[in-house]
Amino acid sequence: MSHNEAAPKREKDAAGAAAVPEAAAAGNDGKYIHPEAASLFARCPWVRRVPVFGEAVEGYGPKVIIALGGCYLLCKGVADQILRGQTYAMMMDRYGIDVARYQRLSPISSMGWSIKAFTAMLCDGFAFLGYTKRWYMFISCVGGGAFALIYGLLPAKEASANVACAFIFLSCWGKANVDILSQGHYSRLMRQNPKPGPSMVSWIWFWIMTGSLIATVMNGPLADAGKPQISIFVSAALQLITCVFYLFNWYGEKKNRVLRSEDALFILEETRKERERLGTELMDDGTAGAQHGGAAKGKRSPQRS
Repeated sequence: MSHNEAAPKREKDAAGAAAVPEAAAAGNDGKYIHPEAASLFARCPWVRRVPVFGEAVEGYGPKVIIALGGCYLLCKGVADQILRGQTYAMMMDRYGIDVARYQRLSPISSMGWSIKAFTAMLCDGFAFLGYTKRWYMFISCVGGGAFALIYGLLPAKEASANVACAFIFLSCWGKANVDILSQGHYSRLMRQNPKPGPSMVSWIWFWIMTGSLIATVMNGPLADAGKPQISIFVSAALQLITCVFYLFNWYGEKKNRVLRSEDALFILEETRKERERLGTELMDDGTAGAQHGGAAKGKRSPQRS
């Protein structure tokens, strides 16, 4: 090969090497690494070796993984378990209602988690300030925290029980909204990059269980001391703090118009692949049928005597 022919080839190889993902250049067999994760691993290589967290960050970036962990620890883990775990102590000990009335009111307070699918449907259908999740979760955290605070400040009278039950419902509804909208967001991330998905789900559930444990340890002593309302104030504060993740968009949610365009392109690509697959199958069936017909045509019938 002459020098003049080798020069364009070297330029072409260099351009191809520049197009290869950074992960492939690092010897990862072309495995995708989020750009923010790549810079984090360059500064702190030990982060990549952390179980569960390292693989999740590698695929989705540190911001969204930290935000999901913090959201599920503070909101669904500690705040929700504190609020629901202290319902009995608040109703029976603080408000002094009887068992029959408590049994009637307690199902109403848990209805917030039952209607979260309806909320998700409305949020996906109507974007608010350009987003279908971000600002809805922000409002849910602020509103849910405010309702929990009012619930804790209600006077310790039997007449407060009905109003308290309504505030429990509204506060739990806010947490349920955050839960299902977060699920919708990380489900989209898993569809785009499915390999590290199990690590992200394990990371989320680790913090949910950790938050439940913290809430259990906190609720018992406060209920025994006759001060269950302190747990409610803590729950309100934690739910309110969670809104910071959505204020700065640490989830990295894109505008609704961009997401709809991505969905349309994804559906178009899946349709194209399906048509190619069906076309290949039809061609294979046609070839097999032609071969079978040719073999049958070439076969002689037995001669009669």
